Amino acid sequence: MCKFTKLSLALAISLIVSGQVFAAKIGVGAFWGKNIPIVQQDASVDKLWGMKLILVPLSFVAIEPNFTYSGMGQASINLGGISQIRDGGQIKSWGIDLLLGNFNSKFFHFFILGGIAASSIQKENLPDLNSTGYTGGLGFELTPVKSVGIEAMAKAALIPLQEGGAKDNLGISGGINFYFGL
Repeated sequence: MCKFTKLSLALAISLIVSGQVFAAKIGVGAFWGKNIPIVQQDASVDKLWGMKLILVPLSFVAIEPNFTYSGMGQASINLGGISQIRDGGQIKSWGIDLLLGNFNSKFFHFFILGGIAASSIQKENLPDLNSTGYTGGLGFELTPVKSVGIEAMAKAALIPLQEGGAKDNLGISGGINFYFGL
């Protein structure tokens, strides 16, 4: 994960520097919402939040290095006729998403996204599981003023597990973005 973080940081810095040369739009954002586990008996709906750097080198492409925290709630599991409450854990992900949309629109735009993330699944009394995850989704952003955007997004995350299977989650979030540059 250290190599991935260094590579993402180097890519972000190089894009920021090239963005200054080409007068691209740069921003920062924060988001929060709900994480919905898909087909997982050991997790339940919980909170989701994160932050991101926004780089728009072209009018139809944005690159977003990001950090996302996804809670996995608590789940009631029936083991041998005895119901037990178990902590679903949490997922911490450092990722980078590629967004396609019309980022030069004056007030409103849709986008689709795909990405990759270094994810760590953490549960009580168990070793952390580290894996490369994949994301995909769609969203829209309202920009009532040039430097502020209000965003809503649905983003699915697939994190393959080493012993087989995967942690599949759907994040529904809203957020606010602040832009600098043109």
